[in-house]
Amino acid sequence: MSKFNISDIKQCINHYFLRIVYWLFLMLRFLGSVQKFDRILLVHTRGIGDFILLTAVLRQIRRIFEKRSIVVVIRSETKPIAEVCSSIDDVITVNYEKYQYNILYRLQVLYGLSKGSYAVAYNLVYSNDDFAHQLTILSFAKRKYGAYISDIEKMRYEKYYSRLFKLDNDISEVYRNALFFRKLGCSIQNTATTKIWFKKEDEIGFQQVKNKYNLKEEDYIVLSPGARYSIRLWETKKWVSLVKRLHEIYGTLIVFCGKDNDRKIIKEIIGGLDWDKRIMNLAGETDLRLLAKIIENALLFVGVESASIHIAAAMGTPNVCLMGGGYFNRFFPYGNLERNRTVYHKMDCFGCNWYCVRDKAKCIQDILVEEVLRAVKDLMENE
Repeated sequence: MSKFNISDIKQCINHYFLRIVYWLFLMLRFLGSVQKFDRILLVHTRGIGDFILLTAVLRQIRRIFEKRSIVVVIRSETKPIAEVCSSIDDVITVNYEKYQYNILYRLQVLYGLSKGSYAVAYNLVYSNDDFAHQLTILSFAKRKYGAYISDIEKMRYEKYYSRLFKLDNDISEVYRNALFFRKLGCSIQNTATTKIWFKKEDEIGFQQVKNKYNLKEEDYIVLSPGARYSIRLWETKKWVSLVKRLHEIYGTLIVFCGKDNDRKIIKEIIGGLDWDKRIMNLAGETDLRLLAKIIENALLFVGVESASIHIAAAMGTPNVCLMGGGYFNRFFPYGNLERNRTVYHKMDCFGCNWYCVRDKAKCIQDILVEEVLRAVKDLMENE
């Protein structure tokens, strides 16, 4: 008798949840008034970095649907970037954790989405994601398009879509979005030029930070040691060594950035330095757009694979990514490879999707400080 793991059980529950709610909402729609279906829905339920990758094609999508209203449904943490995007007309945010564990909240989100009058819905998540499928299907758009990665995913969801097709896995995510729309007959070109939009007050906010901390443009280095998943973290003692060497070589202010829960890691790094020469910890003290402004004006950015590395790439800041093999080459690097550099420890298990079979992620932990410094020196010499 085969054994089910937690993931299998969750997918089974989500499958039957969708079937029940689909027919319930369908009956409610039948009893309601007829609406004009004229809006475009983009479903993108991945992280901040993934959304930044999507911006490479958003301007082209805007041109294709120039007379339609474009709505995106995203995770709450992505809102500061999405809400100022000139290619988007409206933003619907979903608290992912609450959606997963609060059934009333989930139904509220889905019911609100089902009344949105969408002509077309595009599921732009290229992984077996029940969350994205539910949002797309229960939008009740007249036409729904998506991609699948497994035959089981296809079997469960294909009947709800106008078209559900398979995409090549051996392609960078920044180009996969363009390929998705080309599969549907849209004229969208490959581009790796990502973008972050701003409001006037963002520049004012950056000027205030500059004055408060005496920041000088292109006279500081930003480090981002934190990541959503602990498996992607580099050893604290190596960060300590790297900071010391960067200060010896460049003598500039070191600015740490990240989310509030990265402050613990950063405090450990700063605590290991046994000096406080030109060190600043801004983790948890900036919103996303202010963080982007700080990174934009930095001399250099160094970090692990997280949203911040995608911000650096979008802002054109020279950057070095300490990269593991979980999704190697899928999400990074891309664009200007003279400025977007990677350092990694090549292993035969690359492409594991971060299901590591070892006692530690050696692809990350075995990266040497000297390797990072060589990448930094080469990058700076070519600037």
